[in-house]
Amino acid sequence: CIRHTAIVGLGGRSITTDLAHGLRTPLEQAELIKVEHGAALALESGREEVVEVPGVGGRPARRVSRQVLVDIIQPRVEEVLSLSLMEMKKSDYFNLMTAGVVLTGGCAMLPGIVELAEEMFNLPAKVGAPNSVNTVTAEVNKPTHATGVGLVLYGYNTKTEDENLLGENETHVFDKIADRMRRWFGAMSKAA
Repeated sequence: CIRHTAIVGLGGRSITTDLAHGLRTPLEQAELIKVEHGAALALESGREEVVEVPGVGGRPARRVSRQVLVDIIQPRVEEVLSLSLMEMKKSDYFNLMTAGVVLTGGCAMLPGIVELAEEMFNLPAKVGAPNSVNTVTAEVNKPTHATGVGLVLYGYNTKTEDENLLGENETHVFDKIADRMRRWFGAMSKAA
């Protein structure tokens, strides 16, 4: 069961904004650069890699090293992890977290984020993704959607356990929500 929740108001969008400002490029381009070339830690294998940053307003494209991207991304990732750690320590459960930390969301796919999280939390870390959710699209099984899918499944499974406490009409509400989610993910896969 869920014991504690908290919201950290920073995440992937903050990293994208930092890249847009630091590289002087539009948000859409910054997002693509983050997804395709971003990293949370300097990686020995990619230090010399060069990334093309599209120009703005008719200006020519520029080339920057991947290390420049890391120099922009890493401080923000450290801030997000630090705020997360502070929130976790506020709960009474932090000292019970011996199994480690599960990273979810789009930024969980940044190379080096697991190592950085393990260093900052002093706990094992891994990227979490939904396990074999049967849908019309594989998109649902990515870390990007892990939290949302997990909460829907948690609610559905809790509904199943408590079904005998609910009347007939109330159980249909959960089924309608699940059907709506299936249609939404189906539409999302067609658009991708």
